[in-house]
Parts: sequence; structure tokens; C-alpha cells
Amino acid sequence: MTKKPKWVPEEANNQFTTSVMDGIESKHDGMDKTSIKKHVVKRKKPLTVEDYYQGILNKDRVLLARAITLIESNAPRHFEMAQELLQQLLPHTGNSIRIGISGVPGAGKSTLIESFGTMLCNLGYKVAVLAV
Repeated sequence: MTKKPKWVPEEANNQFTTSVMDGIESKHDGMDKTSIKKHVVKRKKPLTVEDYYQGILNKDRVLLARAITLIESNAPRHFEMAQELLQQLLPHTGNSIRIGISGVPGAGKSTLIESFGTMLCNLGYKVAVLAV
């Protein structure tokens, strides 16, 4: 048996296609307790400065991303580890440079970054972009 939802006007007749159907009457929710699997959340193991350092030197993008998150963190517990990691990485920076690009929305920052980054890659340079 179908019924009209409460919000449908009485005089609507069949103008509304929305209807409410009776549900299945049962004493349980249909879930067999033996079929329920417990979802176990595995926490990522805490990384050491050495883990981050080796991962970055081995060009592991996941560890690089996690290291950036560590360094950008405002949590006081991350500060000391982030500083130590930066000190260890400093000798490996070579002749790298940092460029900051800012501007109002729609000014073409992304277009400039893509064009400039593509040109540098075509010249054989390695490029990383950190968008904030």
C-alpha cells in the first residue's frame, strides 16, 4: 500500500509522483551477528626523523608529503622533529631555490606555475610545487 507524504496537499490527487511505502515488518534489522566484520583501523606507525630523511632521499613521494605536513604543522610536539629533519636535509639542497607566487584570485598564478614548471622540467630541472 502506498501513501502520500505528509507534505503533499490533500487536493493533489496523482499530480505528485512521490509516495511512501510501508516498510518490512521484522523484529531485527536484517543483520546476522555472525556476518558482521569488525572494522579495524590501522594507525600509521609514528615515523622517526631517520624514516623521513631516508624516504626523502629515496624520492618517496608519500614520505615527502608527510614530511611537508610535519614541517607545516603548528603542533608544538612536531616542532623539534621538524627542525631536526630540516637540519639533516639542508646539506642535500644543493643549489635549489624557492619562489613564492601570490596574487588575487583569477590573476593567473596556476597558469604561470604550470608554464614555468613545464619549461624548467623540459630544461632538465626537478620542480616541486607546494600550493597553500
